[in-house]
Amino acid sequence: MILYKTIALQFGRFLETGRPGNEFDLVGRKFPTDETRINRRAFLSDLANARLYLLDHRAANYLDSLRMDVQGMPWETRDDSEIQAYVREVDFPRELVWVEYDARQLWLDRVTRGLTTMSGLDLRHLSQRGFLFDNRSEDVMTVQLFNGMTDRSFLEPLATLVLRKSRGRPDFTDAAWQPQTIVLMAHARGDTEEHIRDVQALLEEHKGHVSYEMVIGLHADRGLGGARGRYLVRRNTQSHFRADEDRPEVRKDLDDGDAPVPCYNTHRTIWRTAPRRARGTASF
Repeated sequence: MILYKTIALQFGRFLETGRPGNEFDLVGRKFPTDETRINRRAFLSDLANARLYLLDHRAANYLDSLRMDVQGMPWETRDDSEIQAYVREVDFPRELVWVEYDARQLWLDRVTRGLTTMSGLDLRHLSQRGFLFDNRSEDVMTVQLFNGMTDRSFLEPLATLVLRKSRGRPDFTDAAWQPQTIVLMAHARGDTEEHIRDVQALLEEHKGHVSYEMVIGLHADRGLGGARGRYLVRRNTQSHFRADEDRPEVRKDLDDGDAPVPCYNTHRTIWRTAPRRARGTASF
């Protein structure tokens, strides 16, 4: 599965026909409105202009290990300011950046590295993740996370992380969340208190994954600068949107037969998660 192509196909079909296809699309099915069309058209435009990083599992594991070198292991007590200061100095290669990786394999690599003891977790419900970083504004940088479910479907971001800038750099102590109301409403099974709590729990879990996992994307270009040839292959081919020789594609020696059966996260990360930290702080 290549998540960004799945998103482009589904959103493109919706814009062309005005309705979702047979795939899982809660938002398109429940809210086929002008607002949904405007949002999806804007996202496709952003994705078409983004620098794409399609990481194989070695690249994602390598970047994750770099983070732990700075942040420390889960059982260590280091201040979050260390990883915040490290990521703050990252220079983005382009104003829009898409970073995608196999979250299922990364979990297995974390088990191997001893970051979690949950080696028996059912991983059938873990698949591709894709982050869109928007650094165009002089005042803020935004981060959105898409989660793959199957080869033909995905979950849209439940909230957008907004990082205000200080001297042109993101300030992780001055952050805010913008809930995506339509997406949240699409996930609601009803309007009872129980249904509302279910959506709130899903939102908090999503925030936790964004806060923790986004570090991989934030230093993808910097972290892979000296080893990019080992993890990414550049191809001068027609991309889904347009030809761009700077766009890396997934290595062709990956074993597609081992692709997971994707679904949305049914687990909670247990290493230094922070979905319930105070508003105004982006945690790692």
